[in-house]
Amino acid sequence: MAVIAEPGLMPEAITSLLGDGDIAISTVPLSSVLTFDVDDNNGVTLDGYEWRVYIDDPNEGKIGTIELAGEEVSSSSIHQVNIPPWAGSKINLQILANGFEESLNKLTIESGERFRIAVQLILETNL
Repeated sequence: MAVIAEPGLMPEAITSLLGDGDIAISTVPLSSVLTFDVDDNNGVTLDGYEWRVYIDDPNEGKIGTIELAGEEVSSSSIHQVNIPPWAGSKINLQILANGFEESLNKLTIESGERFRIAVQLILETNL
């Protein structure tokens, strides 16, 4: 059996040629890509913050039970994360930075989607 990918025509499908010349098409979930950049409420880009991307699991009552990506101390203000198809479409992006309020973004990203978000952190006033 030969497998032929059809880039550009059917990005979520693989076409298989069967022995009798028939063609079978089956969908294959693709990874999604989340890109985010972080700045403060004055538009100044930030680094040095902690960030995490989790699978959203509302049944557990937690921000997320499975971490997909993250850093204790970011070295950049912009990040790109591949979201595997098995992770589902609902994810949480959490950002923690000294002197700023915690940022929690609940996102829905469909299979194969490229998603970009600009996160603006708010200065903490209860220091």
